[in-house]
Amino acid sequence: MTDEDFGRALGGDVLDHATTALLEELVDFFPSGKRTVFRKALEKLKKLEGIALETATKRLESDELERKMTAALKNLETASMSGDSSGSSPVSSA
Repeated sequence: MTDEDFGRALGGDVLDHATTALLEELVDFFPSGKRTVFRKALEKLKKLEGIALETATKRLESDELERKMTAALKNLETASMSGDSSGSSPVSSA
């Protein structure tokens, strides 16, 4: 296997599994007192990551984001058509 082949193989799920394995081994490296604290921190990280992914998925599946973006774009279009150039040109020195 060449360096390039190895690099191409490190993506997606493989990279995720490798990161998880590295973090778990790193936790196991420490003495038992610290290991307990780091294990809890790693478990909390996994839980929060799951919550973040679930939240992002729900928001992307909702049409709320599209409605807000459409409204914002319409506001920009209206402002540009009315000649409102708020913030687009420097303040005059006069």
